[in-house]
Amino acid sequence: MRGHEPIIAMRKAGTAPSIVFLNDFHCQASRDWSNPGEKYGEQWPADHATVSTAGDALSRLDLRFLVGLTVSISSETEGRAKALFNACKQAGAKTVAACHVQPTNPHRQAGWFEIFHKPENEHA
Repeated sequence: MRGHEPIIAMRKAGTAPSIVFLNDFHCQASRDWSNPGEKYGEQWPADHATVSTAGDALSRLDLRFLVGLTVSISSETEGRAKALFNACKQAGAKTVAACHVQPTNPHRQAGWFEIFHKPENEHA
């Protein structure tokens, strides 16, 4: 997993991103989301986060940093999208949206999608 360490640091400091994009494919954003102004020589606070799980054994991921957060999942395979969806729900994410995307264009949905929102009276 790449891109999750800054989220853990944020959580320890008492803050959290407004949304976590969990991409099950390689993406540059998972390497540099925590300081979007860096490429301009500036320091900007990030309002969202990007994590990549490309190539990871999904059953071994520790997703506790997602407790209470909104998560958007994109995966190039339906099976991995569904597994990540269930893992994020199990980890305590507040809202989870997941979809299967085209391998040649990860910005285009290919088929399956699902959305979950934890009821207000249910605790993490």
